[in-house]
Amino acid sequence: MRETTGSRANYGVLALILIVGFAVRLWSMRWPPFPIDMNDWIAWGEHVLRAGPSGFYTDTLFSDSAPGYVYVMRLTAAIKNAFFASADVGTYHFLYRLPPVLFDLATTALIFFTVQRVFDDQPQPVDQPADTSATSRSRLSLAIVAGAAYILNPAIILNSAIWGQIDATFTFFMLLTMLLLLQGKLEGAGVSYIVAFLIKPQAISLAPAIAVLVLMRYPVRRWLIAGAIAIVMAYSVLFPFLGFNAFGRLYTLLNKSIETYPYTSLFTYNLWGIYGFWQDDTVPLGAGLTPRLVGMLLYIIGIVYGVALMIRQLRRATNDALTVFFFSTYFTFLPVMVTTRMHERYLYPVLPFLIIFAFMYYLRNHSGRAFSAIRGVLNVPFLLYVATTALHTINLYYVYLYYLHYDTGGVDRANTLFYFIEGTARLWSVLTLLIFIGFALMAPSWSLPRRDEQPQLGSLTDGEPA
Repeated sequence: MRETTGSRANYGVLALILIVGFAVRLWSMRWPPFPIDMNDWIAWGEHVLRAGPSGFYTDTLFSDSAPGYVYVMRLTAAIKNAFFASADVGTYHFLYRLPPVLFDLATTALIFFTVQRVFDDQPQPVDQPADTSATSRSRLSLAIVAGAAYILNPAIILNSAIWGQIDATFTFFMLLTMLLLLQGKLEGAGVSYIVAFLIKPQAISLAPAIAVLVLMRYPVRRWLIAGAIAIVMAYSVLFPFLGFNAFGRLYTLLNKSIETYPYTSLFTYNLWGIYGFWQDDTVPLGAGLTPRLVGMLLYIIGIVYGVALMIRQLRRATNDALTVFFFSTYFTFLPVMVTTRMHERYLYPVLPFLIIFAFMYYLRNHSGRAFSAIRGVLNVPFLLYVATTALHTINLYYVYLYYLHYDTGGVDRANTLFYFIEGTARLWSVLTLLIFIGFALMAPSWSLPRRDEQPQLGSLTDGEPA
């Protein structure tokens, strides 16, 4: 009976967090969406509704979107035309911002329950018997802080509820992929990852972490089954748009998309933001090296570094959750910081992985001692989450206002905050890069736990998946 009551309390608290988060997002929708992106969503939705999936990609309509999210655009356009045909464009703005908002809520729920699950796997404080009310309160308070810190994150709200971007959708499936892998559900993880990739190919950033975990923790038979299911899933999604040569046409489409913006940094605070925004990344820096090539070399070096450390840690440990979330954060952070052609929004997927890692790190370091939500937010990874959030919010705010007023003579000079941010862009780039470098360099020195010390999730911790 106590377990049922506790479960009901957990669901009740989660529901309250989600309601508050949803209400904040509804209120935030009073601001206009990002004009360029929203106009694209509306045009693409209307086009695919008229022409059908097979007629979506044409030379007469610019589209650099992967097919996955076009299904959502088609459904949105169909709802608008069926039920709100006479409504103004504001209805479209709401309808297109609603899916990412709902995925924000879903991601928050994953974070909430993941933190609770990790808490349950910790040794209880020696001075506190198991299943006491104090333990239950600690468990719930940590989950509340983690969920609230994500759902009320200003960068997350600005991205989905105001801007109207879709990063929340594929990020949810990236997070779900890693959780399923940690629970021994390789086939489901494969499907989830394919969905993430086909919504936005940026999900490829997570591939090194997935590959290392799968190769080291799953037998070949499971690889083959999961791979076959993923290929069938991908082909089924792509075929209506790209036909029998779906994979070949997808490759061409992605290459074309990459070449849309051949510049150093598209206002992103990263290495190339220090060098300069919107510089041609094919112009040699010297010795025949272009920014594009330097960025790719740094990315390859970063992958080798991360893969080597992740393999080392997985060989030392049998419980993998802390390691997996550390390197999921690292690998999603890496390309945004060192490669060219990065949009400011691409930092988004780092945040859910980082906040889960922060609470796993705290729980592991306080194993066997009384847990406190206050101490939980004072650990180094959580402070990095806060700093990354602040810098990412500044970045999004600047770009949002810049383009919102692009056709009307620019942002009002009275907005001193905007022009202060603009004048100190290199500083923000340096700070963001330092956060990443600090996080990356901590990998070999942080006391990542050996053997049975790590927070654990599901069947992977019980032995090799069958």
